[in-house]
Amino acid sequence: MPFFAAIRQDEYPATDETQCIAVHIPAGDEYKALLAGFIAFLTDVNSYEDPESAQADGIAATFDEGYSLTNWDGCGVPPECEQMNSNIILYSDRASVTSGNVPAWTSQTGSSLGGVWLPTPAATGDSMRWDFYLGAGRYNIDMIYQRATNNGKGDLKIYDPSLSLITTIAVDMRGTAQFNTVSGGSFDLPVSGRIRVEWVGTGASSGSVYNRPLQRIVIDRYADL
Repeated sequence: MPFFAAIRQDEYPATDETQCIAVHIPAGDEYKALLAGFIAFLTDVNSYEDPESAQADGIAATFDEGYSLTNWDGCGVPPECEQMNSNIILYSDRASVTSGNVPAWTSQTGSSLGGVWLPTPAATGDSMRWDFYLGAGRYNIDMIYQRATNNGKGDLKIYDPSLSLITTIAVDMRGTAQFNTVSGGSFDLPVSGRIRVEWVGTGASSGSVYNRPLQRIVIDRYADL
């Protein structure tokens, strides 16, 4: 195994979450073993400048979890660990904000999550999106949010892998105050691939307030095509 300099753990953000990516290496089990060795190096706290630090321990533990989740048998249609998803929960802090302000977490005891994500200030035309792999099938999609009289409206849009619009679901968050309100619909995805879900603000309350307090979006396959 080649020699590596000690990793400066403080140069990397603290996280206990993993991500799935497709990595292409030369064909042959020998190269899988070589890659496994590199990743195993990162799972050892002694590979870091300060092996006694909480930061080194956390990074090593997360790499260890990622190592245990790795499918060494191959990727399938890229990448298999995401492509075969049939149930997805989307949160605002994982979205790419394409217009407007980044949603901030606001604690709310009535929410099933303990709070909501809310762009501040919000405006019509605010938009965010999520891109992820999804297997073919028939899906329900539900948006869970906090309803209130001074909220706004928005469109929930689902795009297929070619970024052609599949459907648009209009969501009106205005009404009597209530947490865990659900609005949604369904869609068919004939071909597995990387799809996009977009949330776009379309209007305000009668008081010209554009609040759109989102809790989460749930996508669940209920049938094969």
